[in-house]
Amino acid sequence: MPYPEYAGGVFAIKPELYQKVNGHSNMFFGWGGEDDDFYNRCLAKDITTIRYPSPISKYTMIKHQRDKGNPENPAR
Repeated sequence: MPYPEYAGGVFAIKPELYQKVNGHSNMFFGWGGEDDDFYNRCLAKDITTIRYPSPISKYTMIKHQRDKGNPENPAR
């Protein structure tokens, strides 16, 4: 993980908790920041995260290039 608060990649949440944090923000565009914002929304509502040991929860990212139509957001 890039940092302890990282909540990108695979994330599972119950629908009622997703509604409690009001889902993902529509204020983000481009590449980056939305995962951190969602994690902070969960913390603000006292929703804790559980990270399982890597032998049972390890994923490999598919190698990909940044989509030219989805540039990095410098204001994230």
